[in-house]
Amino acid sequence: MIPDTDNYLIEKKVVFSLSDGILQNTTTQDKISLKRTVALCLYFLIKNQNSIKTQNEIMEFAWGNDYRQTSFNTFYQTILILRKAFNTLGLDKPIIVTIPRKGVIIYSDILIEIFTTQIDETINIKKTNNLSLLKRIENISLLKTKMALISLLTPFLIYLLLHNDTQEQFEKYQLMGKTKNNCSYYFNKSLGGYSRHYKFINKYYDICAPKSHVYITANENILNISAFICTARLDDFENNSCSSLYLPEFQ
Repeated sequence: MIPDTDNYLIEKKVVFSLSDGILQNTTTQDKISLKRTVALCLYFLIKNQNSIKTQNEIMEFAWGNDYRQTSFNTFYQTILILRKAFNTLGLDKPIIVTIPRKGVIIYSDILIEIFTTQIDETINIKKTNNLSLLKRIENISLLKTKMALISLLTPFLIYLLLHNDTQEQFEKYQLMGKTKNNCSYYFNKSLGGYSRHYKFINKYYDICAPKSHVYITANENILNISAFICTARLDDFENNSCSSLYLPEFQ
C-alpha cells in the first residue's frame, strides 16, 4: 500500500495535492483545480492502487454520510473529470480503468510516488538562488506567516533544552521518511493523524538540508507548528547544532 501523505507524483509528470485539490504538470506548471469530492475519489484510488473498488466504496469515502443521496451519474461524471484532467495535463496513459460490473482501479503499472516538494515551486527548484538555509527560512517566514521565531541553538543550549532527557525526548518522535538528499524527517506521535505534518514538510521543503534531521511537532486541533532542524539526531546532543522554526498560525 502506498504510504499516507498529502502529495503524490504520478508517472513522474503530474503532481496531485489532496489538501490543495490540485493536479499540476511538473514541466509546464499547468494546473487543474478539483472539487473536494473529486480529489477524495482520486486519493482513495491511489491509496488502494491495484485493488478494484466498487462505486459504493468510493462514493462512501468521498461523499461520506451523503453518499446514498449521490447519484451514480454524479460518480461517473467524477471519473470522467479525472480522466479528462490527466489527459489535459499530458498523461495519455489510462490512469483510472473501469472494470465492467465490478468497479474502477489504478493498476500497479502506474508509477505513483510520494512527492516531497512544494507543488507551486516544482519548476523553480533548479532556478533557486543560493541563499543560506536560514535566509530561506527567514524569507518563507516573512511571506507565509505573521510571525516566525528563528534561533540558532548551540550544543550547550540543546543540553539545557533537553535537561539530560535526550532519550525520552527522542522517543516522542518517529521517523517518517527521508528525502532524496538524505534528510530525515520525524513527526511527534499524534493520535489525530499526520496531515498537518505532511503539509508542513511539503510546503517548507527548504528546511530539509542534506543529511539533516528535522523534528516536526504539530497537532490536528492546534494552529501552531514547530520544527527542529538539526545536524544530528536529537539523542546526539554532544555533536549537534540546531535551528528552530515556529509558526503560530500554520494552516
